Amino acid sequence: MRYVVHATDLSGVALAAYEIESGCDDDATRRAEIFLEAHPSIEIWDGVRRVARLTRAEAEIRQQLAEAHQVEVTDNEVKPRQKV
Repeated sequence: MRYVVHATDLSGVALAAYEIESGCDDDATRRAEIFLEAHPSIEIWDGVRRVARLTRAEAEIRQQLAEAHQVEVTDNEVKPRQKV
């Protein structure tokens, strides 16, 4: 599926738009997080449906939680990381 990632400032004003291909909403959200390195906030859209809105601060908190607890944190669940 094709998703559009809108990079925005923190007040929601669009700064840029990117298209990504992904199989599901969760995968699109994970893949879109890379744009937070360059933008303070992003919105992921599937047509007229907003899939998610992420901010850089939220992504950093999720990463810190995951590292501290050795878990994988997604929007809907927390699960133990698999050992490799």
